[in-house]
Amino acid sequence: MTETPIAHAGVASAKQIFFRGSDFLSLADLNSLLKLSDVPLEDEIPYSMEQLKKAKESGLMLVSMLPDLTMQSIAEKVGNKMPDDNNLLYSIDWYKKEKFFTETKTRGGAYLVSLAGLPSSNNKNYLQQTKILADWVKANSSLSVNPAKVEQYAEDFYSKEKSLQKTLDADWQKGGQALYELDLNQNCRERACETTLRLIAFKKVNGINLHENDYAWLADITSGSRLVDLGRCGSGGANVSSGSARDSDGDLYLVPRLQ
Repeated sequence: MTETPIAHAGVASAKQIFFRGSDFLSLADLNSLLKLSDVPLEDEIPYSMEQLKKAKESGLMLVSMLPDLTMQSIAEKVGNKMPDDNNLLYSIDWYKKEKFFTETKTRGGAYLVSLAGLPSSNNKNYLQQTKILADWVKANSSLSVNPAKVEQYAEDFYSKEKSLQKTLDADWQKGGQALYELDLNQNCRERACETTLRLIAFKKVNGINLHENDYAWLADITSGSRLVDLGRCGSGGANVSSGSARDSDGDLYLVPRLQ
């Protein structure tokens, strides 16, 4: 059966739907902060108008991400400052040599991401959050540019859920590593570098701090097999911390990403 090609929305349409400007961060918005000379600045929006309208109604924003930037390089480019001259990142001492800071890079291309953590996802450990993520992806796969692929990510998790629970119960480090490696978590959560750049651009465009009172649990892991989270983005800078996959907290949320 031949699939009907999607009529992609243009940049003007995306800006009209995400009307404040803050809910659509273009390549130009991001690069106005970094002033890179060798990056593409023509946005490619692979979503239809219908998908974008539904995404907006569902509390998602649209990001056209610059590629191949580490969290470290982003912080250095902006002098570790937000547009209002407050700090971007709070003390980096504990993670300045971690791979998620020095090596992991942003993935270029447009994607949808929740403006806030899912209300039901706090006070859940990483495995429980991943179950919520799988259910959310299944329910919202029509917003993806490749629904079959993201649904497969969810199905893969469902097939491994019991074994993942056993591994986590027996060894939190092995359990954390296994959860980190899941396609579902790798593709449907942001990386810390991506969240960092989105925070700065959102502040510049809209004058608001994202995740000011909570944390997003991300698709990154430390050398000690602890899962990375980022949040509490106040005047002192965004806090980056980490926890065992067994941990949970009232301020720690799932922030879904969909491409």
